[in-house]
Amino acid sequence: MILFICNTPFQLFNAIRIKTTIYINETADIILSNHSKVDIYRKSLCDSGIFQHVYSASSLKLARNFFSWPDHKKGKAFNNSRKYLKNIFLPCREYNTIFFANIDGFTSLLFRYCVTEGFKTQFSYYEDGWSSYIIDLEKYSLSPYEKYYSEILNQKILQTNIKDIWLYDKRLYCLSPKIPIESIPQIDIYDNQFKKLINRVFIYRDNNEYHCKHIFLEEAFNEDGYYNNDLQIIKTIKNYVGENNFIVKRHPRLSADRYIGTGIKTSSDTRIPWEVLILNMNSPDMILYTISSNACLTPAIVFNIEIPIFYFRSVLRGNVSHTYRLKEFDVFLQKYKSLYGKDTFFEITSLGQYPAFYTKYFYYTQKKALRKYLLTEDKNSENCSFCSY
Repeated sequence: MILFICNTPFQLFNAIRIKTTIYINETADIILSNHSKVDIYRKSLCDSGIFQHVYSASSLKLARNFFSWPDHKKGKAFNNSRKYLKNIFLPCREYNTIFFANIDGFTSLLFRYCVTEGFKTQFSYYEDGWSSYIIDLEKYSLSPYEKYYSEILNQKILQTNIKDIWLYDKRLYCLSPKIPIESIPQIDIYDNQFKKLINRVFIYRDNNEYHCKHIFLEEAFNEDGYYNNDLQIIKTIKNYVGENNFIVKRHPRLSADRYIGTGIKTSSDTRIPWEVLILNMNSPDMILYTISSNACLTPAIVFNIEIPIFYFRSVLRGNVSHTYRLKEFDVFLQKYKSLYGKDTFFEITSLGQYPAFYTKYFYYTQKKALRKYLLTEDKNSENCSFCSY
């Protein structure tokens, strides 16, 4: 029997994918935490019958605070995990495998609980966006105390006992794989059976909001304490492409207040995950814009669909996340561009540069369309000079 821990809608989406493909014949339970609004899908998930039991767990406080605890408190928690988990979640059975997507206080103590109970449960990590491809799980949040507890006291901890890693495209993994990497099957957007199941769980209804050509994927900078010029970047794009064909997909944790009076159209329903929207677009004809949102990469990584992306990470000014300075992040982007975005991924370094890159993309699409037309007209025209471009 299997257990999935889900903290976000994207994790729930991925858990469903793994369960309905790799483990289609095995019984599984799932935990929906209070980290985000993922619990709003509890009823529809129960009704779908994908999982035998759907549990709720208020694990956010423990997850956030655990690694900042003093050593003596961590030691007590490691040695008496039942006490710290009893009001959150205690397994009522022994699971063969527990799937998790975040190393935090909850998963760390859940691992320790399984060890002290003598369970033979194995822990598997599954995809949570681009960070899954650059994080060294064996060293993640590994303080001197965790190392002492593991190496000196010879006690098992989660970081050094991960069975395997499950990713949609393991070619993008940026570290030397000490842990075995397994593949989550990429999704065919024409798989109507999977689409029907996902739409039922996420209560999807098409409201025509994303029929615009140009979509900006917002990030929760302000909510996370980062104040910068992202709104200026959004205004620049809107002014260039026209407000009638442009929409901002709002981040679920941000309100639309800052867009009042700007003429910028924003999505009204932030409840539906981006991956569910992509799945229902059939033949996505759009251009994506973002500062650095993981969501712009999932069409390619999850669905193997190449959608043009204008990436404004280098234009961001002000208080920004340390993520932008990670060498592993740059390596990941280079791998992504070589596999998916040779002609469709444009990293903008200045706002003044954007129109030129857009023009370059426009001519690329015209050339691609013409080549497709010529090949359709004469499939034997291998010597056609245009087709050699």
